[in-house]
Amino acid sequence: MYEHDANGNPIIGDVHDLADLVINGADVKVATLSSGNAQSLFNCEWVYAANDGSFVTCKNTSHISVRAIEGGDFGFKDNAYHWFVMVNTEGKRDMSR
Repeated sequence: MYEHDANGNPIIGDVHDLADLVINGADVKVATLSSGNAQSLFNCEWVYAANDGSFVTCKNTSHISVRAIEGGDFGFKDNAYHWFVMVNTEGKRDMSR
């Protein structure tokens, strides 16, 4: 397991160990904190590890927008869209829809 802060500074684990696991075919999931104490978790559909093990990048393109995931407004948006996200162990995130 590897965890870093918003600036990519390691909290738990070593990014080189994560990169080695990726290079050897390990599946990767990413957990991110949302507002409050909510946490989202997604599978990496594409994973890239730098040859020197200095960073790992994860991409997911299969997310569909939702109105809410809990409570009375549970469900998909009426005008649902694909949401693309790419994150890495340097604390970078890029999103598009």
